[in-house]
Amino acid sequence: MTSERPTLPGAGPPTAVQPRGAWPALPLLAAASAAGTLAGAALGGSWPVTLVVGGLAATAAALRAGAGVRWLGVLALAVALAAVGHARYAQATTQRIAVTAALAGTHLVTGVVEDEPALRGVTSTVALTVERVDGRAAGGRVRLLLPAPREPLRPGDRIEFAGRVQVAPGRSVATAAYPARWALLERDAGGWWRDALRDARRWSEARIARALPEPASALAAGMLLGAQRPLPEALARDLRATGTTHLVVASGQNVALLLGSAVALLAIVVPRRRAALATLVLLPCYVVIAGGEPPVVRAALMAVGVVAAGLGGRRTPGAVFLAYAAGAMLAFDPLLAADRSFQLSLAATAGVLLVAPPLRDALIGVARAERRPLRAATCELTAVALGAALAVAPVQAAAFGELS
Repeated sequence: MTSERPTLPGAGPPTAVQPRGAWPALPLLAAASAAGTLAGAALGGSWPVTLVVGGLAATAAALRAGAGVRWLGVLALAVALAAVGHARYAQATTQRIAVTAALAGTHLVTGVVEDEPALRGVTSTVALTVERVDGRAAGGRVRLLLPAPREPLRPGDRIEFAGRVQVAPGRSVATAAYPARWALLERDAGGWWRDALRDARRWSEARIARALPEPASALAAGMLLGAQRPLPEALARDLRATGTTHLVVASGQNVALLLGSAVALLAIVVPRRRAALATLVLLPCYVVIAGGEPPVVRAALMAVGVVAAGLGGRRTPGAVFLAYAAGAMLAFDPLLAADRSFQLSLAATAGVLLVAPPLRDALIGVARAERRPLRAATCELTAVALGAALAVAPVQAAAFGELS
């Protein structure tokens, strides 16, 4: 992976059709589609707004770069895809809100636990994927507040509760608190292979808990597996204040740790390229074991692209793989655009790949570090950290109301 800065298609002399180093059309189209979907989540409104704003931006870029006829068509298609992405997000949101609105009232609800329940004191918050309501097939999601059960619930458990379900206007997740009754119907619903992966995750968490005391074991489980374990309030507050919460949740670093360690070990006995290819077999299982969180999926998709490009001897800017991963994920599920973990992961990675390189070059110039390896490495690390922080800051402020 290189840190080359992508340039606008057509950048250079007015007669250039596609200057050397410009982004190819396909990554640009993937990025435009993803940007339009994200715009729908961030700005709301209707898709014609994205169409107009994108059209104006594309026109300005084309005039500045002197793009040829071919690239005018590419930019027009990019604007159209951005509008389509916005429209798909709006449609998916409307559909989910409608499904959730149908849950309002007092019902008998059956659903499957999505994630590790969040424990706070003597209460447990459980995210449920609804399967049936009053005996009829249904959909939607419910956030259920329960007294902490003696035997903790876990992802994949099927439960049933009877109580009042509340739905706030315009919200896509219903809530229910302290139902009149509830019961665990089935452990680990979903098939033998899901059971096997859950068992592997629990086995890993148990070994970490046995090896380390709290809160170190909770931190390690979060860093390695993305497991959400209760942390002392003071520690959780410090993580938020310093902007290091990403260290203890599922993120791209999980994939980096896995691939880096596996490649280093396998490279002892086989050529490095074969080792890199072999590690890709581990990715699907690890993605599921780590909970299939959006940041992990994004990093896994990028890792596949990086390894494939490396095996082919191609030097491709990392931002191209980011565009492909974001475009594919949002095309599959537009509602990911509103997922905070996806937004933070995408912003941080974009900061490292797009913001950090010019910062690094500027710092190296100011510090006169061209021929000083230690000083240059310091500038590199500073630029990466600062680039990620700058890119994440708007998302962090909107999500948590504070900056590190």
